[in-house]
Amino acid sequence: LMAFAIESPSCLVMATLPDTRKWRNILADPRISLLVDDRETAIDRESVRALTLAGRHEPGTEAQRQAGFTVLGRRHPHLAGLLARPEIALIRLQVTSYLLLTGPTDAAYLTSLDEASATAATGQDSDATPPAPRR
Repeated sequence: LMAFAIESPSCLVMATLPDTRKWRNILADPRISLLVDDRETAIDRESVRALTLAGRHEPGTEAQRQAGFTVLGRRHPHLAGLLARPEIALIRLQVTSYLLLTGPTDAAYLTSLDEASATAATGQDSDATPPAPRR
């Protein structure tokens, strides 16, 4: 499980220790996907929503890293001890696509926030096809 915070509409931040497999994998291949769901609070399985955000880790400048730590610390104050460690690594997910699943049959795949806004305004699913999963 990962705690995350929204730095901007297209950027999420997370923290990890640098000696983890997760961090080594991100450094070797910066493509990231993050699944957020509401199965714990959904009334039943038919109404579960799941959002997959896909994109790339972009380290950013030192100022952006510090801003990311600040945003993450405000959203998750219980992480203060972890975030204070000098070796902690910041994951900055620059989102390039969104896949929203609502229940077992409804899906919307969006590749930009502009597309997300248009889809929300019209109430229609996107016609885009999501990319094939990596193996």
